[in-house]
Amino acid sequence: MKEIQLDKMSVKELEALAIELQDAIGARKMAEKAEVKEKLAALAEKSGFSVDELFGKARRNGTTGSKGKVAPKYRNPQNPSETWTGRGRMPLWIKALTDKGAKREKFLIK
Repeated sequence: MKEIQLDKMSVKELEALAIELQDAIGARKMAEKAEVKEKLAALAEKSGFSVDELFGKARRNGTTGSKGKVAPKYRNPQNPSETWTGRGRMPLWIKALTDKGAKREKFLIK
């Protein structure tokens, strides 16, 4: 793996790297979660059970119980830790930027 020299990167480059890392971590977690689900389903079937029998009936979206969290849809380019799902009241950071003429699509997490 290529060594990254953080001390030679600008703040903008570091922020872009942080966003890229957060996206990569999220994608990896989803992939590993899907893999574990497949393994559990195979093990349950091999033992003569269904996943529903072992863990209860899941909703269509794969969750049980409460609705759960919604993934963020927008990210503040000036502070990557600030995100918004696109639901509910618009956060001040995106309201201020859109009031200045920026398009909301510019802040979509890709």
